[in-house]
Amino acid sequence: MPFCRHSRHGQRHRHDNPERRGPPQCCRTSPTILRAPHGLGARLLVALLVCHAGAALYHQFVRSDELLRRMRYGG
Repeated sequence: MPFCRHSRHGQRHRHDNPERRGPPQCCRTSPTILRAPHGLGARLLVALLVCHAGAALYHQFVRSDELLRRMRYGG
């Protein structure tokens, strides 16, 4: 097993404790540090997709400006 390079207080230790699963506590990242921005990004992406589809439907059915026909390849 390789040594931990980013352990606390600059001490190096091995990750070979057979009684524990996963990395030791010093090497774990807080779930909120990684999951909060990921969840926010996912929600923003879904909102962007919904707005984009809504705008396409608005142009097709409300404005009737044949935008989808003009956007087609070769159209």
